[in-house]
Amino acid sequence: MVMIFSYFWRGIFLPGYPAGMAVSKFSISVPEDVAQQLATVSNISEYVTEAVRRRRRSDMLRNTFAEAGLMVTDEGVAAMGHRVSAKLTARRAKTTRSRRQAA
Repeated sequence: MVMIFSYFWRGIFLPGYPAGMAVSKFSISVPEDVAQQLATVSNISEYVTEAVRRRRRSDMLRNTFAEAGLMVTDEGVAAMGHRVSAKLTARRAKTTRSRRQAA
C-alpha cells in the first residue's frame, strides 16, 4: 500500500529544478527491498523522478504499439530479454574463442 501526501510549492527555488517550476512533495510508503535501494541513492527525488519518467515513456510506447495492433506483454518482454541475453552470451563466447585461437 502506498500512502501519498502531496504538497505544492510554486515559485520557490529548489536545487536541481528550474526557477519557478511547480514542485510537489510526496511522502510514500515502499516495500523494504525498495527502501534498501533508495537508501543507496544520493538524490532520491531525482532517482524516483527518472524512474517515473521511464515508466511513463514505456507505457506510452506500449500504447502506441497497441494502437498499431501489436500487444506487448511482460512475458513477451521477458522472453525477448532471454533471447537477446542468449545471443550476447554466444557472441562473447565466440569472441573469446577467436582471441584464444589468435594468441
